[in-house]
Amino acid sequence: EAELELVLQLEAQSSPVDKDGRQRPYKVVCLASARRDELRRRRDELWQARTEALETLDELLHDGMSTIDELAAAISAGRSAVLEGNASVDGIGPLGAASERWLTAPMFEAYALFTAL
Repeated sequence: EAELELVLQLEAQSSPVDKDGRQRPYKVVCLASARRDELRRRRDELWQARTEALETLDELLHDGMSTIDELAAAISAGRSAVLEGNASVDGIGPLGAASERWLTAPMFEAYALFTAL
């Protein structure tokens, strides 16, 4: 949901003119376009991996019988599916406001459980 909202905002910011007809700076348009394109790539290319990683994390987090190896594998799958990242590298956080490391709630819970085991 948050990514969809961000895509819509970036779509508007990718336009060379704003809603009042003023020219946007080239750098702003390029940055917004790059962020929008990355979100589209996540949606189009990673949806299956993200769905599977989220399902696996959900099962392990609510099972209560997870091993460290299972949890480590699920965390690795979550990383590969871009369920966490660094906004200074990828320019995107789930809400678009992250400035450093960001992660989804299931990844946060998985890390918390991992450190508790």
